[in-house]
Amino acid sequence: MMHLAMEARIITRREEMNVGSEEWNLLLSGSETNTIFQTYEWVWTWWSVFGPMHSLFLVEVRDRDRLIALAPMMLDSSGRKRSLRFIGEENSDYCDFIAGERKQEALIAIFEAIVSWKNWDVIQLKNMPESSTTVAAVRKFCGQFGKRFIETNGISCPTLIIMGHEDHARRVSSKKTIRRRHNYLMKTGYMNIFHLKSVEEAIRYFDLFVGQHIRRWSGTASPSLFLKPGNRDFYLDLIKALLPRSLLLFTVLEYEGRPLAFHFGFDYGSKVIWYKPSYDPDYRRLSPGTVLLKHLIEYGLEKGRQELDFTIGDEPFKRRFANCIRKNGHIRVHNSQAGYYQEKAFQKLKYFRNLLS
Repeated sequence: MMHLAMEARIITRREEMNVGSEEWNLLLSGSETNTIFQTYEWVWTWWSVFGPMHSLFLVEVRDRDRLIALAPMMLDSSGRKRSLRFIGEENSDYCDFIAGERKQEALIAIFEAIVSWKNWDVIQLKNMPESSTTVAAVRKFCGQFGKRFIETNGISCPTLIIMGHEDHARRVSSKKTIRRRHNYLMKTGYMNIFHLKSVEEAIRYFDLFVGQHIRRWSGTASPSLFLKPGNRDFYLDLIKALLPRSLLLFTVLEYEGRPLAFHFGFDYGSKVIWYKPSYDPDYRRLSPGTVLLKHLIEYGLEKGRQELDFTIGDEPFKRRFANCIRKNGHIRVHNSQAGYYQEKAFQKLKYFRNLLS
């Protein structure tokens, strides 16, 4: 597909791709949405584990030899509809197309390529920051090509802005209840909070983290994700891909030599990224997870990070620490009017069922 001097190429096999990690991440560094979830390492680590269950649909946009944009997508044909989705959307808290200063021009080339391909029923753009200009571009694209779309209500993404608000960050990390828990652990035994530095060390602690996470969520309405096939392998591969690049922040709180809490997160783009916490349910009353969170805020202050991003989810504890609430959006673009009206009818039926239940 051509758009002005740009060429958009659809890649359906990994071996056809000629974008390496350096070129990919350089483009990402100038992208409007630049998070750990768009990095070359994240995308292809996810694909190496879960890719065989999907079909690759990567759109690469170039102006001659210069990489302008990437649409890291996949085709999911497991349901009743052929759905184009972002690679790794199930595990990625932020998703978006990757593009620099010519983003709007590049998005037109991407959309034209998708429309010309035709073999899809719905484009599902999940977990896109509502502040992204992609949202407006999708609406414009739908108007130009006669496609109908459905937007769902935004999901909250609480954040603690640190830079410029250091005094506030210190106050929330030193609340009386948190200090009390911290001091108790310090006085009654040996407490140590540390970040795992080597792949070998992280792998040794990984099974303890997984076992604790499974016990923490056992018997609840949300069983541990580590009970689902593939997730253990994905997290292990993330350790190998991200820790040598100092992008993984895998933190442990030990008390008397026993791990009471873990946090599997990231340090990327001058942000501490909250991702997967866990704590020992036998020590719930000591709030080890909150004590570990206090340490992460102090880490952000010490390292001069811009923020601690709690990512998607509106859990009450996040609200207690956050001073900013962002939103993620979800847009579904239908290739046919019939598919659009079918989904609208299903939404209405679901709404009335909820009213009657």
